[in-house]
Amino acid sequence: MAGFGQPAPLFVITGGDPFQRPDLTDLIAHGRKVGVRVAVSPSGTPTLTDERLRAVHAAGASGLSLRLDGSTAELHDAFRGVPGVFRWTLDAWDTARCLGMKVQINTTVARHNLYDLPDIVRLVAEHGAMLWSAFFLAPTGRGRTLGALTPAEVEDVLNFVHDVGLAVPAKTTTSAASPCSAKCSRTAATTTWPCSDSGRCTGNCASDRPSWALTPERAGCGVRRLMLAAGGHGIAHAKGHFEPARILAVASLVGSLGVVLPATALPAT
Repeated sequence: MAGFGQPAPLFVITGGDPFQRPDLTDLIAHGRKVGVRVAVSPSGTPTLTDERLRAVHAAGASGLSLRLDGSTAELHDAFRGVPGVFRWTLDAWDTARCLGMKVQINTTVARHNLYDLPDIVRLVAEHGAMLWSAFFLAPTGRGRTLGALTPAEVEDVLNFVHDVGLAVPAKTTTSAASPCSAKCSRTAATTTWPCSDSGRCTGNCASDRPSWALTPERAGCGVRRLMLAAGGHGIAHAKGHFEPARILAVASLVGSLGVVLPATALPAT
């Protein structure tokens, strides 16, 4: 990798849990010696201690990548399957920031945290991160039972990540195994076409519905805007901007009534 020259490539040591390797600091130091930038992507386990973080930082690691799949211990630990992971992750995050390391937060977006994304973004704003990256669940192996999203929901999340990028550095990362990689849910294989930003249907909508009717597509747009308002409220409050936070809180409340109540009249799918 050093042969690529400058700017030096980023070499990420991951796993499993790279902190279980007794030679981890030696690998990092060697990478730095030959001119390669090194980052680590540990698992949230008891090995993720302040002492180990200080050691990998002293060896030359410049960045840390952590998983955050819920804004609460209940959501995150249940998804990860290990009690205590949420607390270990937050502690490591704060320690890495204190050490001056760059931190990237990765979130697997699935059924369990679809409506928790604004609160996850709030934590990213509060603790600070170089980047928040939203990964779409690849429904293979254990992922088949974890609740992949529909194409319309993927579209809403992509729009949410784009919009929230105004507040925190954000991107999406997709997999070839994902049912909807990139912004491609407008496909011939489905009759559900997401709406445009104007709220008007942009694709194969049922012709027998009146133009003003609340369709699942328009409900999806409402959900996205509701998520954005809720996320903006959390970020504004965390930064001490209480008046914008109050306005966004009211917008979230009104938006929830405007989306959830009419949505009860939608036909079952």
